[in-house]
Amino acid sequence: MSFVRPELRATLWRWREAIFSAALGAGALWLMTLGGLLLLVIGALGLAVAAGLGVQAVRRVLFSPAGEGPGIVQVDEARIRYFGPFYGGAVSLDQLVRIENSKTADGRGVWHLHHSEGEPLVIPADAAGAEQLFDAFCALPGMDMGRLMRAGRPAAGASSTDPGEGLVPRRPGNGILTRSRRPVAAEPVWVRPGMKVLTR
Repeated sequence: MSFVRPELRATLWRWREAIFSAALGAGALWLMTLGGLLLLVIGALGLAVAAGLGVQAVRRVLFSPAGEGPGIVQVDEARIRYFGPFYGGAVSLDQLVRIENSKTADGRGVWHLHHSEGEPLVIPADAAGAEQLFDAFCALPGMDMGRLMRAGRPAAGASSTDPGEGLVPRRPGNGILTRSRRPVAAEPVWVRPGMKVLTR
């Protein structure tokens, strides 16, 4: 029997990397207070590592809103996979040519991953495991971190009460059932260097 409320347990798990970084930083500061040049150097290095890890951990959490969006995201060996209740797909980072982000009527984010092999892969920003997209997107050449972080934030008043709201099914030429969220209008977040953005 657990005495920790499920909401608190979920929050702690979501922030686990940031909490670990803070603990590492505290341990490094403690080493520095013990005195001696060696411990001072080791503590300073540990503090620098903790700061770097902490910044990335906080960015990762802020990038992916906590919610109950449909589907599961997996990133493995530079390949993004999305398994949804009604649609899914996979795309390699090398195949990506453009990333866009749109907001649904209730303010929740949707990623549109355009690639060279066919229809865009559409992923709800609050799907389970969507935080993995942060590291994958950061590995892309020419990615603007500021724009990426702004795009990942849900709009004011975003709701997570109905994870399927706004999903509209459509069937592309390859026969895979996909769904996209209204509104369809999406803002470009990243374009592969050397490629032009096509206006629609």
